[in-house]
Amino acid sequence: MKLRYTASILIVLLLLLIKAAIISPAIFCLLVVVLMLASLVSEAFPPELSMGISLGVLLTGSFIHGGENGFLNNSNAFSGFSNEAVITVAVLFIVAAAVRSSGIFDVLAQKTLGESQNVSTAILRMAAPLGGLSALFNNTPIVAIFMPIVKEWANKHNISPSKLLIPLSYLTAFGGICTLIGTSTNLVIQGLFVEKGYQGFGLFEFAKVALPCGLISILYLAFIGSKILPAKEDTLSEASSNIKKYLIQMNVEATGPLVGKSVHEAGLRDLEDLFLIEIQRKGKVIAPIKREMILEEKDELVFSSAQQRIMDLHRVEGLSIATSCDHFELGALSNLIEVVVAPNSAMRGKTIDEVYFNRKYDATVLTLHRDGHQIMEKMSSTPLKKGDTLLLLAGFGFKKIWKDSKDFLSVTKIEEENEHEINSSPALCIATVAFMVGLPAFGIMPIMYTSIIAAAILVLYQYLPLRNAFSNVDWNVIIVIACSFGISKALAASGASGMVSQLFTTLSSPLLALIGIYIVTNILTELITNNAAAILMFEIALATAEKFIMDPTPFVISLAIAASASFATPIGYQTNTIVYGPGGYKYTDYIKVGLPINIIYLIGTAILVPLIWPLAAHVAPVVGK
Repeated sequence: MKLRYTASILIVLLLLLIKAAIISPAIFCLLVVVLMLASLVSEAFPPELSMGISLGVLLTGSFIHGGENGFLNNSNAFSGFSNEAVITVAVLFIVAAAVRSSGIFDVLAQKTLGESQNVSTAILRMAAPLGGLSALFNNTPIVAIFMPIVKEWANKHNISPSKLLIPLSYLTAFGGICTLIGTSTNLVIQGLFVEKGYQGFGLFEFAKVALPCGLISILYLAFIGSKILPAKEDTLSEASSNIKKYLIQMNVEATGPLVGKSVHEAGLRDLEDLFLIEIQRKGKVIAPIKREMILEEKDELVFSSAQQRIMDLHRVEGLSIATSCDHFELGALSNLIEVVVAPNSAMRGKTIDEVYFNRKYDATVLTLHRDGHQIMEKMSSTPLKKGDTLLLLAGFGFKKIWKDSKDFLSVTKIEEENEHEINSSPALCIATVAFMVGLPAFGIMPIMYTSIIAAAILVLYQYLPLRNAFSNVDWNVIIVIACSFGISKALAASGASGMVSQLFTTLSSPLLALIGIYIVTNILTELITNNAAAILMFEIALATAEKFIMDPTPFVISLAIAASASFATPIGYQTNTIVYGPGGYKYTDYIKVGLPINIIYLIGTAILVPLIWPLAAHVAPVVGK
């Protein structure tokens, strides 16, 4: 609450300062962006909220300063919501969901690793399918499908899954950078560039730089990075063994007041940091427990809790003296499932109690893993963060019911779901994707139109139910991108981007300025969302090229690659966050393994970009654009 008050006071103060003309529009915009960056880095608020509020403050400040003729008008502020690139990103979410539903991803994932017996070979085998898929589709569903399969394969071959999960994330990033549609960042940069009147980029134009960098990075990852990666115990196995230390068994007294009452009526759902995970009744195990379940005499109730909470159970009349429980059995209709809180989950910032987890998902949270540590004390009152890993005791069919949930991604492969029923016509799905990619590749039709047609075909042929089509769009990402367009325009119109670009033009050569923009963008994308970093730096890159009287293309290409080459932190890229908890990684693991890859892309870009797009005289925008 204090944070909200502080943010509100700072916003009001900035508006008063620009109203009184104490600060210029450029300084006002820069200060708003600094506050926005602080919010994004600290994760004080969801990215879409931070970006939306920042855009609203800029628009208000513009009106206060200059009325309708301020530096940012309504049309410019909300132009991102109608931009061709943003529309394309939204439609590609639908296409990716349809292809995922077809089962094609699953078939490829099952055949990828084969019978290889070592980490280096496994990474090399994953490189082609992951790179190929991520060059065409959103990376998140690809990682979500491959992750359980990779973990199962690793455990089967006595290899730590932590040796393969960071490579899984990185390999998808290598492929995504190579194409216009492989990452939303490339599409966004394309949209901004075309909007300025310049010729857009070809479908595979980024691959001229990204592919050589990616190939070198794959070899590094397979033969050097794999040795640096930690060999952690599988989080599911570790949690399954550790949970026994936190089990408490109570018996329902035969003549006690609890007999005949439901779990809810008995108040066993309202105990702080005490979770009723199963009931052992007449030799059978019942789990997970529904709040409506009626208690019977001699029921053995198994709770999970930090040991100091045992005394709370003594206060429940009708339960026998608490004893430790040295065994934990799964019921016939239950499974242990590992899930990770998704980057855009609605559960972020809420506690397990606040989301009524057991009631909503028919599953009980056994453990919470964060930053390589298991949290048991005050688990139910700990606000959840993206990347948190939860060990669940869930009912039969849980994964099938919640596979499309935006709240979490499943890390566990369950036997009942091994058989994936592929659509009766996978050939049509493949042909549709080939059409979507092929026409833009040959310059016949822009990607926006082919993606809309592809989405329509896949939905009409029921690869994806019509009612679910728009629910597969990650609207949080769309809001962030669209708001970034307005913020970018404010930086340009207020003169803020020109002011910052002077820092780069003080460097002795355009090449050093290009490297400087790359480094700043790369640092930003490691701290905040890659799309936000790219769009914030776009106007600065353009202004820098303009001051050097140069063609902006090499600066824009470098900017796009820097914004997506995010390997040194778990928060710079969504898939890095997804594998963070399941791999049991620490923050420093990403720095050790990922920072050399950041350097590979930096050096590759600094060498290849000037060779392919010479740092030459200014090229005027295309007439009529």
